[in-house]
Amino acid sequence: MKQYTPLVLAAVLLFAIGGCSLLQQAAGTVQMPEVRYDSMQFSSVNFDGLSMNFGFEVDNPNRLALRATGYEYAFSVEGSEFLQGRSDAGLELAAGSARTVQIPVTVGFQELYNTAGALVRQDSIAYEVRTEFVFDLPVLGRRSVPASASGYLPVPRMPRLALEDIAVRSVSFSGAEVVLQLRLDNPNAFGMSLSGLAYNLSVDGNQWVSSTLRETISVPAKSSQNVNIPVRLDLTQLGLSVYRMLTGSQSFTYEVDGNGMVDLDLPFFPSTELPFNLSGDYRF
Repeated sequence: MKQYTPLVLAAVLLFAIGGCSLLQQAAGTVQMPEVRYDSMQFSSVNFDGLSMNFGFEVDNPNRLALRATGYEYAFSVEGSEFLQGRSDAGLELAAGSARTVQIPVTVGFQELYNTAGALVRQDSIAYEVRTEFVFDLPVLGRRSVPASASGYLPVPRMPRLALEDIAVRSVSFSGAEVVLQLRLDNPNAFGMSLSGLAYNLSVDGNQWVSSTLRETISVPAKSSQNVNIPVRLDLTQLGLSVYRMLTGSQSFTYEVDGNGMVDLDLPFFPSTELPFNLSGDYRF
């Protein structure tokens, strides 16, 4: 069996102690990367949901390059986790550099309502996004760096049209002036406008008029606006039965249908079609 002299053993011990000291010094020189929330931007907003990009700045304060192996994230709504995900895409950080990583999140309102139906009545929802970036650091090995952001998201709702009245302004044997009185309800916490309102009026299955309102209707937040549509009827074409209907107490079945374009005072919200179909029985 080989024997080691005390001198050799002492040299080995000094080398091991020196190696540990070098590792500790190296570990002490490697600083942890930093991850900070930077910003949130909408990429899409509509009545179906929201798509957002959450930007997180990843900073390497060291004088050597570092690599992040990926990140995980969780998105919570009103304190309950709604979705989570991860990315295994590596991120190379040069010495003393910083890069912004965009984490995409999409929230579907129907899925959100199925999870928490009470949110239907809210104008906005509180959210929190939490993330952890994973790094392979020299000497230190695998390390995770967390970051988070929170705020509120708007919940846009489709406006509603309702028929208030069908009023006869004047009538003669040749023609009549009728006004369709609609009410436009804006249930949102922000203003809206409706333009290009195309409509058709049918009575007892017969079309009376088809036209488009040129006026743009603006409605403030949480408000309603009356929309008066004047209708000119040619009784020489519609017939005597319509004259009797307008001047008597005969009930009839009506249908008002059409569509218009809705614009909300909300960034990134596209013009959206608002179809409507109103029907029922009426008596002048």
